[in-house]
Amino acid sequence: MSNQENDDAGLPANDRRAIRSFRKLIDAHEKKLEEFLSRPTVRPGMEGLESDLVRSQQEARAKRLIRESRKFEKAIARRRAGARKDA
Repeated sequence: MSNQENDDAGLPANDRRAIRSFRKLIDAHEKKLEEFLSRPTVRPGMEGLESDLVRSQQEARAKRLIRESRKFEKAIARRRAGARKDA
């Protein structure tokens, strides 16, 4: 059991499940971001566009993945904080 799971042991079951789900989403987003940054791709239909536009779209995708990961982290923090208030 990881430290995070130990920290969450006192939370209600539905909060622990939600946190596990958010962690899985974060892990998936981090993996996608790592793969994308190591090998940026062009989305289908964008092959003939100017390189500046393609680069802009690639940057937007990376930012979206980062933004969503942060959103999931905040959701985890809210779950943990809400449980502490109720205790």
